[in-house]
Amino acid sequence: MRIMQKKYRSYGLVSHNDILEAGFSLDYLEELQEKLSQYATGTLAEKIVTAIQSADTGYFTIDQTTSLMLPQLILPDMISHLSTFIFSGTATLSPEVANNPDIYMLPTNLEESYDRLKIYIQRGDDFTASKTGLVRQGNLQAVISWLKYIIPQCAQAHRKILLVTYKSVSEILWWQLKEFHDILIPYTDRSGSKAEKLPYFGGLNGSNLYQQATCVICVGLNRFEPREYLSRTLALDHVGTVIEDIRAAMELSTELRLDQLPSVLKTQDITLARDIVQLVFRSALRQHGESTPIDLWLLHPPNGVIGHLQDYFNDCHIEKINVLPESCHRAAVISKTYTGKATHAAVLLDWLCQWNGNEITPLKIREATGLTQKQFKEAKKHPAVREFFSAHIATHGSGQHTWYSRKAATDSTATVA
Repeated sequence: MRIMQKKYRSYGLVSHNDILEAGFSLDYLEELQEKLSQYATGTLAEKIVTAIQSADTGYFTIDQTTSLMLPQLILPDMISHLSTFIFSGTATLSPEVANNPDIYMLPTNLEESYDRLKIYIQRGDDFTASKTGLVRQGNLQAVISWLKYIIPQCAQAHRKILLVTYKSVSEILWWQLKEFHDILIPYTDRSGSKAEKLPYFGGLNGSNLYQQATCVICVGLNRFEPREYLSRTLALDHVGTVIEDIRAAMELSTELRLDQLPSVLKTQDITLARDIVQLVFRSALRQHGESTPIDLWLLHPPNGVIGHLQDYFNDCHIEKINVLPESCHRAAVISKTYTGKATHAAVLLDWLCQWNGNEITPLKIREATGLTQKQFKEAKKHPAVREFFSAHIATHGSGQHTWYSRKAATDSTATVA
């Protein structure tokens, strides 16, 4: 690793020659493998030695830990020349199947219309719905605000909603949305027992227990660690084009992150699309031949994912929504802190949202919020506060005679068609 780090710093390729240069002897490895096969069959040690022997190229990462990866495809079991048949509705979205030279994809004439499926793509820069992003209160509160705006609209057309998120926030969101428990489907295990939390990614694979849902909302995406997509991409690089692209790119920059290469992001996008397809088929969409409309809501998916969904659900309808509810903007700002304390803009905006609208002067607002005159002026310059004043507050008088009153309440955003 020290040899490779001098060349490429935190990311890099490891060739067979690099392994030999690091002091590994092929003769010794063969001898060791024979002993492991005899005395430690099936152990991790045997698998590691086998991987080092057979790998043409691997890669390493150096961050909090040092890791060496030698990705390879697991070959189908060909014992006695038996054939293995895989029945999969998403094989075309599974590179490890579709791009595996040892697997033959049989043609299919099965066609189905997905005209009843409508996919809503919600965009917006106010928050992130990633697993790590939702650890931050600002993002979590903004997501909750978005859900409280969207769910009532969805409820007008759907009796049951399948809301899926990360396991780490499934219980938190369930209780934050308790006013919608009559329409949201709780997590249900294979025995049919319901839990007081939302269904989560990885927890409903192959389940038929959510078929009553005609609306699916994904808060987040079922992403793997970035190095997992890199490993899959390299394992599927049968002709070496990805390796050559990596080497060429690394000649230009030693700071290159291998998991951000176009070929790796392509693997990420098709894998995410496959998981979304499998997830939406947990709903009433799996009732083939039906005409009941199905809605799918996605938060900030990569464009490549949308392309794969469009190809798979050939005649589905896709609507992109670029405007977030104003309440999301406010929730994100109100939850922001600096050195552990709410920002001045957060304090002011939070108070304004709870204000009853009666006539009030700037002095009274400062007294109620504990802001100094300088802090009050600073907070008013924040874009979200300025937007709130413009949309909801009428300003009267000027100078020392300024006073405010509330306009008619509004909330500008896109609605579900």
